[in-house]
This record gives sequence, C-alpha cells and structure tokens, in this order.
Amino acid sequence: MDLSVVIPTLNEAAGAPPIVTRLKALFSENGISNEILIVDGESSDGTQELARAAGADVLHCPELGYGPAFRQGVRAARGDFILTMDGDGSHPPELAIDFWRQRSDADVVIGSRYVPGGSALMPFYRLTLSRLLNALTRVFYGFPVRDASGGMRIYKSSFLKSIPTSAQDFSIQQEILARALSSGATVKEIPLQFRPRAGGRSKASALNLGMSYLKLFFKIKSGALQSRP
Repeated sequence: MDLSVVIPTLNEAAGAPPIVTRLKALFSENGISNEILIVDGESSDGTQELARAAGADVLHCPELGYGPAFRQGVRAARGDFILTMDGDGSHPPELAIDFWRQRSDADVVIGSRYVPGGSALMPFYRLTLSRLLNALTRVFYGFPVRDASGGMRIYKSSFLKSIPTSAQDFSIQQEILARALSSGATVKEIPLQFRPRAGGRSKASALNLGMSYLKLFFKIKSGALQSRP
C-alpha cells in the first residue's frame, strides 16, 4: 500500500467525513493506493459513523488526548508513507497530492503556514500566539523550520514508526521534530493555507500547550530527546 492517512478526531463530524470523501477521490484520480485511519476518542456527535460511511477505517482510542490517538494511528498504518492531518477541515485535502509528490524530498515534509505562499485564517489572538510559539521554538529549540507545530506532514512509515514519543497533546509535533533532527533527519516545509475549522470547538488549550512546550524545552536542553545509537 502506498499511503496511510492518520487523522485523530474528537467530535469532528462537520470536518472529518468531507475530508475522507475528498481524499478518497483525489487518491483514486492519482492512482495512489491508500487507507484513511480516523482515530477517534469517544466522539458523541456521530464522527465515527459518518467517517466510516465516507470510506475511512475507524479506530477507537480509549485514551483521551491527541498524542495517544496519533501513536495508535501510526502503529496501525500499513502504507509505505504516512500522511498526518487534522480532522477539523483546517488542512486542505487537495494539498495531500503535493505532499505525495514531494514525499521523498526530506525525512519530514511539513505543511507550513509561515513560509512564502502559506497563510493562516484564524483569530488574531490565535495567530499571534502561534507565531510567537513558533518563533520561540526556533530560538530556544534551534529548529530550522518556521512552523514546528504544523500537523499536516508526510513521513516514510518506517522512519516515523522508529521515533519514540510520549507527549499526550499537540506538542507531539515538536517532540517528533526534536528526535528526528537529533538523528540527522532532513526537513522540508511546503506552503499550506490554513483554513477555519469546519465546525465544533478546538481541543487545543493555549495554557496547556504552553506548559507542554516548556516541559519539552527542558527535555531538549537536557538531551533527553537525543537519539540513541
């Protein structure tokens, strides 16, 4: 199988099913064998049923949190490559084909809001916070990327499966980058036009994410995330 798409969800009935439908059509048009894994954590709005009807394989994640759902999806993925994306409609499904075409250009290919051609349609306070956190990530973590928190990415499956992670929330994106870069991995950013969510409420808490990033910073500085031979 060419590609596995891993999409963690929690009450994303408005966003996830249309994403699955569009991805299935795009992959069929481009001859890409695929599976779309919706990893759902106790949704109560019909996300699982609607996603399954749209053609996704739905996995139930008993442990709440983006991190556990992400890990479960990666473990279950059978494709040679893994594309990760959000289930709220903020990541354009059409960009999946660009990712596929550039899948071998780097070990980690990231959809970036903050490179030329990228954009982010979000409330001013969220955009400001996002830019600030990513700037601090570059300064303090030393990451050579402009959008370290971007969740639409493609990896070779064997590479992503080899990266150990422990983050419980969205900071798993930075944790993966830290471990990958410490092993000498290459990273590429491609433009992404970030859209408003299709419906429902965001699961990201600025305060909780800030604490997670702080903990991650100390792990990186202590060398705890360095790859071991």
